[in-house]
Amino acid sequence: MAHHRTARAILGANHRAQARAWSDLAIHACRGGHDREALRISQTALTSREARQDPRYAALLQSRLAISHAHVGDRPAAARALLAAQAAHDRIDPAEPAPRWLNFLTAAEISGLTAIAHQAIGRLADAETATTQALTLLEPGLRRSRAYYSVQLAELQLAQGNITDARTTAAAIDTTHVGSRAITGRLATVHHTLTAA
Repeated sequence: MAHHRTARAILGANHRAQARAWSDLAIHACRGGHDREALRISQTALTSREARQDPRYAALLQSRLAISHAHVGDRPAAARALLAAQAAHDRIDPAEPAPRWLNFLTAAEISGLTAIAHQAIGRLADAETATTQALTLLEPGLRRSRAYYSVQLAELQLAQGNITDARTTAAAIDTTHVGSRAITGRLATVHHTLTAA
């Protein structure tokens, strides 16, 4: 909870900066394996003025809240948060410019986050469907995101025993200009698993 106090003390009344800080804190907590802390951070952030006023921010927070609920094993709460994320995303006015730090939050990203939540609660078929949707919705130039979700798709296909589909997906992934060791490492693991299959 120290993260909460630090964010409030530093950012004060700057609501947009506070919103971004809550988002970053939730990501770091989740990546560090602190699922319950990530859950509390997202829940707290959803009470902020920015979350009430900006449906983009609300959609992001609800998506991350769903992932946190999934990681702690609360499937009903994860499902409710996913519905809330979609409802918030549906309220976005496309004519209203997004804050620069939220430019990444497209329909493709919402689908991708939905897939991560489904995967965390063991709904692999739903996760595969959402990942495929994310890839369909992605803009052509977003190479890193395309590689990330393609690897995720191959992993999901492997987890369901769809070796042929996983092999086809993995073979088509181009990480030449991605510059992410995490993505290339996951892809290498997929290829290794396929070789052993």
